Amino acid sequence: MGGAIAIESALNNSNLKALVLVGTGARLRVRPEFLAKIKDDYDEASRLIASWSISPNSSPIIGERLAKDLMKVNPEITYNDFSACDKFDRMNNLDKITCRTLIVCGADDRMTPPKYSQYLHEKISGSKLVLISGAGHSVMLEKYREFNQVLEDFLASL
Repeated sequence: MGGAIAIESALNNSNLKALVLVGTGARLRVRPEFLAKIKDDYDEASRLIASWSISPNSSPIIGERLAKDLMKVNPEITYNDFSACDKFDRMNNLDKITCRTLIVCGADDRMTPPKYSQYLHEKISGSKLVLISGAGHSVMLEKYREFNQVLEDFLASL
């Protein structure tokens, strides 16, 4: 959802100097089984979503922590967040983003696969795309050193 908010901000603020998009896309379809499971069995949904949010190469501890944190959130809030993501679509507006843009994605991201980031990169003129190997949707947790270095390099280039 953060990526959707960032894209909306960039589309509505021509004075924005820079944009960083992480593990997101111009359209954020949500797997129907996630939405159903959130309503039916929130604990199981939390574990499922967490497992999809990390690379198979990542420590399972990261997934366990993600699931535990998600279980602290009211299921209705999670359902509404995922529903909002499912309705988000800016596929035809990306060319209006004119600020410097960094796009970062975990190479193993199953929630918003790298093809989503590639699409952003193709449509946002002058953007930079970085895929981080061995990371999934939670790239900033899974490969924090690499992620932080990419972010620091981008910020230093502004």
